[in-house]
Amino acid sequence: MLPLNAVLPPTPLGIVPRSYFALPYIVVFVAVLIVVLVLFVKFPSLRKYRRKRNILIYLVVALTLVLLVYQIDFVTKVAIVEYSIDDSVHTFYPGEVNEISVYCSNSGDRACSFYLVLSSVNASFPAQTQQTYLQVNNTMVKVPFLLHERWSSMSADSKPVFFTIDENVTGFSFSLSLEADSYNPVVVYSAPFSSIRCVWNETESCYKLKYGGGFIV
Repeated sequence: MLPLNAVLPPTPLGIVPRSYFALPYIVVFVAVLIVVLVLFVKFPSLRKYRRKRNILIYLVVALTLVLLVYQIDFVTKVAIVEYSIDDSVHTFYPGEVNEISVYCSNSGDRACSFYLVLSSVNASFPAQTQQTYLQVNNTMVKVPFLLHERWSSMSADSKPVFFTIDENVTGFSFSLSLEADSYNPVVVYSAPFSSIRCVWNETESCYKLKYGGGFIV
């Protein structure tokens, strides 16, 4: 059984198929079925379904099989989450409430819930009346997400976060990370824009998103 808030790295899972982890449960499932069939053949009294003792045995066997099936499903299905900071907005202005969005998608076959944690340097998150995120402090917010399986229309989502730029700074930055908030295991892939940096542009009197050696325009 995987622990609560399991966040699994993608590399080992890319090498070992997830069906490998279900093999012990499949073996036990088949073994239980074989034992039950043998007992039913060897002891005809077990086939008398109206006996209270037999009913209790049927319930125990059924519960065991259901739990094994659940565990097989649990270890073979996983949420595969990719997240990033939206880089479609390239220009930000001092003295104003600016907006930035965080995006995530699930390409796995299990629904999941989690927080995307956005941290800032030289920028603050002011309290908003209808904000959709939890404010940890002035420089950190947690944005809750619930993503369905990959074939669902709700397998991807984005949410805005509002911020102001600190006074008299030459630049500011954001970094994004995932904090699991469900019992389901989550494989995490971060996109290139899991962190961004913006610097002051004297020509346009604003802050511009900087990528590599130049500005994004």
